[in-house]
Amino acid sequence: MATIHTKRHIGRDLAYLYGPEYTRRAAETFAPRVTALAMRRFPSLADHIHVVVKSESIRHQVVMNVTGVRSKSGTVPDVATALEFGWVHYPSGRHIAGAHAFRDASKEHLI
Repeated sequence: MATIHTKRHIGRDLAYLYGPEYTRRAAETFAPRVTALAMRRFPSLADHIHVVVKSESIRHQVVMNVTGVRSKSGTVPDVATALEFGWVHYPSGRHIAGAHAFRDASKEHLI
């Protein structure tokens, strides 16, 4: 299982300013956008991508897990990180672009 987390200090600072309810509502509206973008960009992994909202002390975070998937060549050790940010396919030397679902969902959220 591989995991992507949002930055902890951002959620913590917002929870201190506005309360934990604010971070929960923001995470619950953000998570479906991340899910939709990741599944649209990598439809073959749609059954393996799970985006959840987790509570940690006073803040909430969005976590993406990719379960049941391993790199065929063994060159991608963390599938969720590679899915989000991209990776280099070492046998061919090609860079495979990532989904950037968190980045793009946050841009949509701000607009």
